[in-house]
Amino acid sequence: MVLVSLVACWGNTAAAQDFETVSGRNLWNSGDNVTGIAQDSTSVSYAELYAGGKSGGFHSYGDASSFWKAGAVAESILHTGKFSFTGKFAFEQWQGKDMYGSIFLQPGFYPIDVLEFTPGVKSMQKYIVNGGLSYNLDKCWRLGVAVDFDATNLAKRKDLRYTDYRLDVSIRPAFMWHNGDWAAGVSAVLGKNSETAAAEVVGTVESTYYAFIDKGLMYGRYESWEGSGIHLSEAGVSGLPLREVFSGIAVQMSWKGLFAQLGYERSFGKAGEKDYIWFEFPADRVHGNISGRINSGNGEHFLRLEFSNRYLSNTEHILEKKTENGVPVVERQASNVILRRNSLEFHPEYEYRSDFWELKWTADGLWHRGIGSQLYPLAVQQDMVNCRTAIKAVIHPWIFDVGAEIRAGKGLLRERSRAVESAEGKIPDRIESHYDWTAAYVRTPWMGGSLFLRCRFWKGMYVKAEAGADCALLRSLPFGHLRWGGNIVLGLTL
Repeated sequence: MVLVSLVACWGNTAAAQDFETVSGRNLWNSGDNVTGIAQDSTSVSYAELYAGGKSGGFHSYGDASSFWKAGAVAESILHTGKFSFTGKFAFEQWQGKDMYGSIFLQPGFYPIDVLEFTPGVKSMQKYIVNGGLSYNLDKCWRLGVAVDFDATNLAKRKDLRYTDYRLDVSIRPAFMWHNGDWAAGVSAVLGKNSETAAAEVVGTVESTYYAFIDKGLMYGRYESWEGSGIHLSEAGVSGLPLREVFSGIAVQMSWKGLFAQLGYERSFGKAGEKDYIWFEFPADRVHGNISGRINSGNGEHFLRLEFSNRYLSNTEHILEKKTENGVPVVERQASNVILRRNSLEFHPEYEYRSDFWELKWTADGLWHRGIGSQLYPLAVQQDMVNCRTAIKAVIHPWIFDVGAEIRAGKGLLRERSRAVESAEGKIPDRIESHYDWTAAYVRTPWMGGSLFLRCRFWKGMYVKAEAGADCALLRSLPFGHLRWGGNIVLGLTL
């Protein structure tokens, strides 16, 4: 679909605008309803090859001291007759040095995590294939569907070796009614994400490798990676599999230059397979966005606000293996809700675009409250707030785009606990270096900036270079104070 759209757009002078400009002008593209692509009639496509990297000590726990990446991406919106299409293809190769910590691809996505402590090289490959279409049933009704497919694999080939595979798949049917300045729509989503981590030690080693399973709020269990509490080497189970199935619905409405969406999703996640289900974590999520566009002389003003609230609970099951009539069975002995987590995210944005210059301000806010109780009567409440903001300006002299960005951020991490020993005389383990690093990284105020230059040349082709750095504003830290990097892009807009 992407290749067809690229060919169809070749030579179309109306589509010679940036993909980001054309896509952002249609407010429906900020929502979940794929039929909204037909609210605009401009076809546009782009393709890019890119390479880049970062280095420096100012990074989260276990992240790469330095990494490089290279990839390709193509994206398109095409209108033809009663049909409108959108599609995206992307591939990225990534490799990082001196990495340890989480063995999963997106630390924090699931309510449990597994950490290892042998620094080494991690390599990752990521594939994205997305597509959607909208069809005009008549002059007032549209019907559409979108399918998203993301696959990622990661490997670490030193000491405690492990691999991790992640797959995200979703389908989103939708319809829309439109008449004049008014439009309203409904979209649904059904999807699944899954991730499986498998570890092994190759050859004979003199020491034992240890791992830590984080069951929430950086408390958990520390033992040999082959221990029964880590769940990486359970007989009859392939690695540590996690999966989450989700479904939801969203409604949208627009009038002239205003757009609004409100949606709800319900998900149900598990860790384990077959009879070995160690954790179950249902969640509810409410999300929405509001945006507006105002024409002003030679330019356009955009105001956008996105928000999301998610509540999750994680239940741990205590399992026992028995043999009945010569047949091994797994019996659930007890269950305990070990974590309740409430998250609120918001993202306000202002943007001005004209033929001569652009200005964009963004902010991101995140609030987490987690309440954990892994062993009675231990109870821990942890609050985390993380905020960042950025302002970016771009000018367009002749065939060039010259831009600069300034950004800053700071967070808070506060914890209250009732650390009374349980009847067994134990409290959950915690890796203090992990907590200290994470707390310092969240709390540290920082500032950064970047510069970029893009040169447009023959028939929509362009080359872009970007470089930037972020700096911690405190000195007494368990990590470095600077992170710098850059990338170069060769692209084509049609």
